[in-house]
Amino acid sequence: MSVPISPPLNPRRLRLLDAIRCLPGEWTTQRAYRLYQSAGCGPKRATARNDLKALARSGYLTQHDTFGRRYFTLKPTGS
Repeated sequence: MSVPISPPLNPRRLRLLDAIRCLPGEWTTQRAYRLYQSAGCGPKRATARNDLKALARSGYLTQHDTFGRRYFTLKPTGS
């Protein structure tokens, strides 16, 4: 079985993925946005939302939708 190859991550998405790995749990758009603000990136909330979705599409995160709330968690790696 072949594993799809993901395109390389841009520095902002790589920073987000590193933060999610260091601080696991539920990552919402607001949490990612606050990370960007604290790092001095300053993108819009839409950028944070799109970055989370892109990391999920690339196979790094799992998207959860419950009762009008969306959050992402780190996808467990196989052993």
